[in-house]
Amino acid sequence: MLLAHIPAGYLLSTALLKRYAPLPARQAQGLLWLGLVCATLPDFDLLYFHFIDERRHNHHSYWTHIPIWWAMSLLPIYAWALWRRRRTVSVACAVVLCNVWLHCALDSLASGIQWFYPLSERYFALLPLPGDDHWWSKRFVLNFCALVELSIIVLALRRWRRNQTGASGA
Repeated sequence: MLLAHIPAGYLLSTALLKRYAPLPARQAQGLLWLGLVCATLPDFDLLYFHFIDERRHNHHSYWTHIPIWWAMSLLPIYAWALWRRRRTVSVACAVVLCNVWLHCALDSLASGIQWFYPLSERYFALLPLPGDDHWWSKRFVLNFCALVELSIIVLALRRWRRNQTGASGA
């Protein structure tokens, strides 16, 4: 996935916020922005990948792309928030975890994620990109992922436009 992480995060975050409605407008907007950031959060490791690791390892092997790490980090906070009835914190945890896992799921379409780490170091990908030439963008565009990505972007734009029309018409 190259371009659809933020649009997919928008689709997921708006659906989650609708489920947790009603929320004050400022909180909902802040949680939406949190979702958009978290939809790309695992790829923040690209800075390390390019500038420190010098591209020696698959960046999907870093902790930011390990789903269990996020669960182990956020589920205790989520449980605490539920126990203490901190609704905003529990919704924020759900938004973060769901968006990070969505990122990993989208990366699993062609690139592969270690879903069962630490039990297995195997990368799971639905339809891995062929690695027969060095022009990765050609391989990506000719793969089904380009259609998936384009579909996500179109759906997100449609929802955003519908939300803008509904907000201004009210």
